[in-house]
Amino acid sequence: MLVYLIITFIMILFSSVDIIKISDESKRLLLFVLFLILTAFIGFRHRIGFDWQNYEEVFISQKIGAVSPHLVEYGFLWLNQLLAALGLSFSGLILFVAASSIGIKCLAVQKFAPLWFIPLLYYLSYYLLEYEMSGIRQAIAMGFAMVSIIYVKEKRFLPFVTCILCGALFHISLIVFLPIFFFDKIKFSTQTYLILIVISFGFLFTNISNVLLQMIQIIPLGNFITEKLMSYAGVNQVTGLTLGHVPYIAFCVLFIYYRKIVNDDFYNILLNGYIIGLFFSFVFSGSLGVLNRLAYYYLMLGGILFSYILANTRYLYNKIAIFAFLAFFTLVKVVDSAFDKEALMYYVPYKTIDSFSDLISD
Repeated sequence: MLVYLIITFIMILFSSVDIIKISDESKRLLLFVLFLILTAFIGFRHRIGFDWQNYEEVFISQKIGAVSPHLVEYGFLWLNQLLAALGLSFSGLILFVAASSIGIKCLAVQKFAPLWFIPLLYYLSYYLLEYEMSGIRQAIAMGFAMVSIIYVKEKRFLPFVTCILCGALFHISLIVFLPIFFFDKIKFSTQTYLILIVISFGFLFTNISNVLLQMIQIIPLGNFITEKLMSYAGVNQVTGLTLGHVPYIAFCVLFIYYRKIVNDDFYNILLNGYIIGLFFSFVFSGSLGVLNRLAYYYLMLGGILFSYILANTRYLYNKIAIFAFLAFFTLVKVVDSAFDKEALMYYVPYKTIDSFSDLISD
């Protein structure tokens, strides 16, 4: 437990930089140090994460030129083949993915967020263990999603689409992020936001799984997506209303309240994405829990929204209060994720490789 507490406090400590004024050069240096710490923590782990064994089997199959025993996208297979050909072991792949995934996100936040550490803190509170330390394909896809946000802000459609398609080569679910480019056309009132939240809350208690599966069948790549869904254990799991939904509601209220204070078109695009992501997350929670991963691309926008809120909060004591709220949430979320009864055996105790030679293939 101690190591997860330490890494969480480190993330919070670095993020506290965002509530004070320091030069961009100092922030870049600190961001680079945080990148090194996170890369080491994530990349040097050994047999940590739900999907470790599955991805190791994929790597071995690609190393010997066999068919992958698991259904994964071509981009990930090609990456495995390339790194195996370069002489890296599976642990070498893990380190490469960690450095690439965290590195891309550290670079991207500097392009679209007024504060750089807060979006990372928010993102890692949700996805440090679930994706960066387990579902690494979607962690890569999340990186491409963050880069694509740069082009949403700059209104550059071709590079935006290119990012999405490249990321989809690692996790096909990223395709659902395509609509965000057009969210600047949506002009929701505060009342409309609240109505959407109330309606979505009702779906937590309504199972429409059969309808969702039928809808998936008629969209492009529907058969492939359905096959992917069926490959996940507990595909028909219904989570319903949980305590985890409470922060989403609290965040929504905060984001909507600050809408007029921030008064920024890009903020409105992010808010539209977050609310729509929340809506579908609640729909999926009441029907097919596994589909929640489709909403995560939109829900991660909450970190950028938080950065805008803190950047536009006038008084220091208000900034400290908002930051303390996010920091406490991060601490609870990371510890809860690591010590969930289903996750405990995959994350505790935390283990690392024995030496740097483990990164090289035998």
